[in-house]
Amino acid sequence: MAVKKKTPAAVEAENKVTEAAEAAAATAKETVEKVEKAAKETVRKTAAKKAAAPKKAETTKKAAEAVKETVEKVEKAAKETVRKAAPKKVAKKTVILQYAGKEVVYENLLKKVDEIWAEKGKDAAAMKDVRVYVKPEENMAYYVVNDGEEIGSFAI
Repeated sequence: MAVKKKTPAAVEAENKVTEAAEAAAATAKETVEKVEKAAKETVRKTAAKKAAAPKKAETTKKAAEAVKETVEKVEKAAKETVRKAAPKKVAKKTVILQYAGKEVVYENLLKKVDEIWAEKGKDAAAMKDVRVYVKPEENMAYYVVNDGEEIGSFAI
């Protein structure tokens, strides 16, 4: 039985979702850091004023508590954002051709074309269109890359 692997599209989708989640987490972390810095600065300033004016101590405590609550809200929102951006599981899709006691996984055929392309010294990014024609009665697969730029075949 063939080893099942993720399709390039599934891997790319997972990578995009992961990147988005990481970006959201980084943004949330930066926001939390900014709020914490502002809170510390406010507490520092209010502590200096507290020594000068005892009545302002209550206001300072209230301000510090308000800042702390704001920080907690931002952290909670950041965690929610990360949870929402968590990658969704994509169904694995595989096409297998069975004939004459053999199995051919289509994904493996595409990988073989990629290998042939690389062996010829061509860049994978230059591959824009790939068509693979399978002829089980001949035990052959025929491929066409980029509308005829590369044409070939291999045994299956």
